[in-house]
Amino acid sequence: MQTTIALSAAVFALFISASVPAQPPWSVDGPVADHHAERRIERMTERLDLTPEQQEQIRSILETQQAKRQEALAAVRAEIDAVLTEAQRAKRDEQIGRRIERRSARIADRLDLTAEQEAELRTAMTESWGSDIRGSDEMHDRLSAILTEEQLAELEEMRVGRGHRSRGGCRK
Repeated sequence: MQTTIALSAAVFALFISASVPAQPPWSVDGPVADHHAERRIERMTERLDLTPEQQEQIRSILETQQAKRQEALAAVRAEIDAVLTEAQRAKRDEQIGRRIERRSARIADRLDLTAEQEAELRTAMTESWGSDIRGSDEMHDRLSAILTEEQLAELEEMRVGRGHRSRGGCRK
């Protein structure tokens, strides 16, 4: 019975970790989260006539909330990793690698990237997976070094056009 429960828990954890899509490197926080926070503050200012002081207070609240969300996500990933066997983690990482391949190929096609740009994008996405640079200014700088201004703008349009769940994209 104990073995069945433990096995069920491991399978469930594998299912959960495998079903959570690999997110693009510009997704969790950073420039785009800042962009969304700014848009939210702008809408609130228009609708509620916020003072500059209120805007700063709300900005601080949103930044704190985003940092807590990032910490919680990292904790969940660590807990799941603790449950998975080495083989399961390897399988999950392989699945993530395939998702990164598909996403980088799709982005390369849409943005008409050169083979070199696509390889650099794939490397950046792979290195950012599970790290603190996803969505950070550092990731934006890496993307800026890989993509042209026009490609960066198109990438942002792709993100916005998808109606991404308040995440994704990169700052101009």
